[in-house]
Amino acid sequence: MECRPAGLLTGMLTVLCAHLAEGMPFVEHFGLDRCRHDSNLYSGDGVRLVLTGQGVDQCRATLGRLFAAGPATPEDTWLNFGVAGYGGSAVDPRGVGQAAYAPGMLVWIHRVHYRAQSWTLTMQPPAGGDRSGPVIATGGCLRTVDTPETAFARPWLYDMEGAGIAGFLASENRLSRLAIVKLVADGPGLSIREGVRLGRGLLAGNRDRIAGLGELLLGA
Repeated sequence: MECRPAGLLTGMLTVLCAHLAEGMPFVEHFGLDRCRHDSNLYSGDGVRLVLTGQGVDQCRATLGRLFAAGPATPEDTWLNFGVAGYGGSAVDPRGVGQAAYAPGMLVWIHRVHYRAQSWTLTMQPPAGGDRSGPVIATGGCLRTVDTPETAFARPWLYDMEGAGIAGFLASENRLSRLAIVKLVADGPGLSIREGVRLGRGLLAGNRDRIAGLGELLLGA
């Protein structure tokens, strides 16, 4: 399958993941094919997956190449999905009550912080989902960092990509079409190997819920 240039489909959903393990629920659920000319791009009918790589600078560079290949339409929806570390649960980083971050929780991010910068995300979670409990915990704050998130113990959610994606899409006037949803996994003090093992297990165990995010956004 030859991949369609970016932006040819009105209302395309683009899923941005740092690593393929995070993107596999979408690849399998939507039957995405790996593009012949770009090993980091998977494409299907109205859905594509882009592997951004890890880190703010890498994400910006990847999105720069993507936009250079073909401009996105204003109707496109962007989803940054991935595993996030958590720094603790004693204090809610939003300043409201107790935080309830726990492994396996999906958190819809409201605000992203990186160094002295921050971005507010305005896209609202679509209705629907698993009746046994909320698919997504809303209103989370995310702190993007430059080193593995397991090194941080303060009560935040941590990743290494969200701010790079939010900052780039803001520069392209696409921030209002961005959703960031994180799967809570590794906590402070874990080794990188332990964090990877925990994250992979949670990704496998929550595959249907993760793929359901794509379905909800595609139908919103």
